[in-house]
Amino acid sequence: MSLKAEASKNYLGLLWWVIEPTLYLGVFYFVFGMGFRQGGEGFLSYLLCGLVVWKWFDASIKACTVSITQNVGIMYQLYLPKLIFPAIAIVAASFRFIFILAIFLAFLLLTDTNIQASWLWLPLLLLVQMYFIVAVGFLVAAIVPLIPDLRLVVNYVMLMLFFSSGIFFDISLMDERVRDILAYNPFLMIINFYRSVLLSGTPPAFNAMAGIALFSTVLTIINLFIYKRFDRVYPRLAG
Repeated sequence: MSLKAEASKNYLGLLWWVIEPTLYLGVFYFVFGMGFRQGGEGFLSYLLCGLVVWKWFDASIKACTVSITQNVGIMYQLYLPKLIFPAIAIVAASFRFIFILAIFLAFLLLTDTNIQASWLWLPLLLLVQMYFIVAVGFLVAAIVPLIPDLRLVVNYVMLMLFFSSGIFFDISLMDERVRDILAYNPFLMIINFYRSVLLSGTPPAFNAMAGIALFSTVLTIINLFIYKRFDRVYPRLAG
C-alpha cells in the first residue's frame, strides 16, 4: 500500500521505480565514467557495484528509522504487531533495489562483462544481505521510538558507513592500521562479496558470510525481546 500511495503522489507514478535508479546510476556514470575518468580500467563497474549494494541498505535502514513513529495513527485504530511496519519499509526498498540491480547487471553485460559461473552465488548474497538488513532495520525501528534523538545519530552513522565501506576505494591500498579497523565493517564485507562474484568471477568469502549471518541472528534475538517488551508501549511513545 505504501508503494502505491507514494507512486500516486507523482505524475509519472510507478515509472519512477525505473527512472530513479537509472538517474542514480547515471549521475555516477557521468561523473566518474565520462568526467573524472579516474581509478583505472574497471573502476566504474567497481564503483557502481558498491553503490548499488549500498543503495538497498541505505534506503531500507532510513525507512525503518521512522517506520513505527509515522504509523502511530494506525496503531491507535487497531492492534498490529509492530514488526510489520519496518517489514513493509524493507519490502518497499527491496522492490526498488530489484530495478537498480537489473540495470546494473545490464550495464555489466553491455560493457563486455560476461556472465560467469560465480553469478550463481548471487541469490545467496541477496539472502545474506536481506537477513542483515532485516536485523539492523528492525533494531533501528525498535529503538528510535524509545530514544527519538537516535534518529539524528542514525543519519550520521549511515554517512560514516558510506565512506568507510570501500565504495569509492580499495581498502587493500590503505594504511595497514586503517585497513585492519575497516575490515570489521560488515557492510564492507557484503560489498566485497558482490564484487568477488560479479566482477572477479570468484566465490564469496564463506567465513565472512557465516560471521554476518551469526551477527544478524544475534540482532534478531535482541529484536524479538525488544518488540515483545514494548509492543503495547509503542503507540504512546510514538504519539
